Amino acid sequence: MCIRDRLISEGIINMDCEAEKCIKIAEQAIEDKNYQKAKKFLLKSLHIQYNTQAKALLDKHAHLFDKKTEADQRVEDEKLCNLILKEDNYYKMLGIATTASEDDVKHQFIALGRKFKNMNGAVAEAGAAFKKVAQAYLCLSNLEK
Repeated sequence: MCIRDRLISEGIINMDCEAEKCIKIAEQAIEDKNYQKAKKFLLKSLHIQYNTQAKALLDKHAHLFDKKTEADQRVEDEKLCNLILKEDNYYKMLGIATTASEDDVKHQFIALGRKFKNMNGAVAEAGAAFKKVAQAYLCLSNLEK
């Protein structure tokens, strides 16, 4: 028997109290917009003892827990730009199959355009990468060439 289990069995640690402490820490973390910490403590609370309050908070704020931080998003955007700048194949550049229809090319170009617009200058290579994407779109959307 581990030390924690012995302390619980002897009544030194109260499971309800420990679970409630985790919930309070999580609520404070949500207020501070530290969603990863909040998720960690809500899951810990559920692990200690299942309770509806922790489950309700997890469900209510689930959309916040999976959000990427700005730094994570910037790293992902930089990787995308670098991949596009290194790529010479227009189909691979747009992330589509060589059998893609003209509509597929258009939809993927629009999706990438939105992604580059959301970068808002945070990535230095975004402008050059978008120019390559636009060139690929112009070439692939013109069936006569």
